[in-house]
Amino acid sequence: MNEELVPTSATPRWASERGSLRATGVQALIRATSRVDAWRAGLVATFVLAVAVRARHVLLAGSPVNDGGMFAAMSEDIQRAGYALPTFTTYNHAEIPFAYPPLALYLAAIVDDLTPLSMQDVYWLLPLIGASLAVVAFYALARTCFADRLTVLLATAAFALTPRAFEWLVMGGGLTRGLGIAAALAALAAFRGGVEHRSRRAIGLAAVLAAVTLLSHMEAAVFLASGVALTALERRDRWTLAAWAVAATGATVLAAPWWATVLARHGLEPFLASAEHGGSLVASGRAPLWVWQTVIDPVFTAEPFFSFVGALGALGALLALAHGRWMLPAWWALIIVFHMRSFATFTVVPTALLAALVVVEVGIPAAREVIRRAPSQRAGRGRIALVAGAAVAVMLYGAVEPNRGEARLLRPVSEGDQIAMQWIAIRTPEDARFLVIPEREWFGDREGEWFPVLAQRESLGTPQGLEWVGGAFEDRAALHARARSCASQHADCLEALAEDAPFTFVYLPAGCCAPLRNSLRDDDRYVTRYLGSAAVFERVADAAGEVGR
Repeated sequence: MNEELVPTSATPRWASERGSLRATGVQALIRATSRVDAWRAGLVATFVLAVAVRARHVLLAGSPVNDGGMFAAMSEDIQRAGYALPTFTTYNHAEIPFAYPPLALYLAAIVDDLTPLSMQDVYWLLPLIGASLAVVAFYALARTCFADRLTVLLATAAFALTPRAFEWLVMGGGLTRGLGIAAALAALAAFRGGVEHRSRRAIGLAAVLAAVTLLSHMEAAVFLASGVALTALERRDRWTLAAWAVAATGATVLAAPWWATVLARHGLEPFLASAEHGGSLVASGRAPLWVWQTVIDPVFTAEPFFSFVGALGALGALLALAHGRWMLPAWWALIIVFHMRSFATFTVVPTALLAALVVVEVGIPAAREVIRRAPSQRAGRGRIALVAGAAVAVMLYGAVEPNRGEARLLRPVSEGDQIAMQWIAIRTPEDARFLVIPEREWFGDREGEWFPVLAQRESLGTPQGLEWVGGAFEDRAALHARARSCASQHADCLEALAEDAPFTFVYLPAGCCAPLRNSLRDDDRYVTRYLGSAAVFERVADAAGEVGR
């Protein structure tokens, strides 16, 4: 390996270090040109791979991936309100305050109105754009963290191919998450660049991007705030503190039409309820179960075979701390504290940066030593190329593999379910109360979330949206878990549940719940109304023989 093509170590900007490559004359110019060309080619390849990996999961689905039903309903609420901010959403007849950051919802409504795409198409295809822009924004941030191009390139590649960096962004609900995270990364890059070069224009851009973040996704706004706070703490000069104040004030003012309207209508309760539901150790004041899960696995990256990037990130954190470079490890820890439930979606950012750090500072010197000790430079380079190629192949396969880990959630509502839900919308009473039997936990229950939109009927066990209603989410999530436990049982399980949540119909998703389906077909308390890959049963009488509705 040519030593001039690869720097000996990462040069993180937060440590105020700079790397240099010395050469003279025409030879230096040729080498510099080849380095730039190789770097550009690598960067283009990284972006192409990032888009291809994300598109593979989205385009093959054919309709919105996993979630997004509530957001689709909220976008339709915006259209019906003539693009004024609605007071409540009509989703699932639950009187949920329309308090969610609305920018992405407005974007979806506009695209639906101005293009031939349906609302379902919008929530199928637009998340791919946000998930791809997040890679570009991460690259901009990486450039403010490292001075040498190789470390920036490796960090961007790690982020591009780590499943947790995109799986929750390409889902239907990822329209809000992707836009929020992309804007947060870009805002932090603009802020860090602005304070380094004392650019007022960059700070102004950071304020605008921070407002976009706040108007898109509240957790992404907290993520951005933690990065900005650490940057200010790192520099500790008056100009940086002033820049922070300007950016924060500007973002707050620009987002005021949304948050001021919500406060005037609903007060603080929706925001307080949402913060507590989010699982932040700071907000909740208690240590829920996932605190201990986080302690066990603090670098969850959703890589299906081996947490390759996660392991490198952990080593990078130790290496950075050993050299007194505390910013990225501290950011990692802060994200876990403030984003306990969804920490892995955000910690993948410092994890990818730290993974690149350890590859450049430890891996490349080790590779040079292998080449030096090999029988020939050609043989040594071949061995290193083989190892590097295998690592990239494993990461790439892990990024596109659809049947392991969280990638199993990257599915749409099946055609059989969509047909059954359309039948329900036409053939059942408008006041019907459905119990949808889920196969998966609430965050992966795509049938349950899309049911109120596609079937246009109330789903008693769907918790989405109730995180904005104090205390309601936990009760609904408990009901969802009870309904899920009935999937492999018999009709009596549903009767016990009906005492707390009276329902008039039961919906069994396609391919689900064979024991329960067989039991309901033979039970006099239920009448089969629809039987296909999915099934609908009406509850006609209780245990005493009285009419159930």
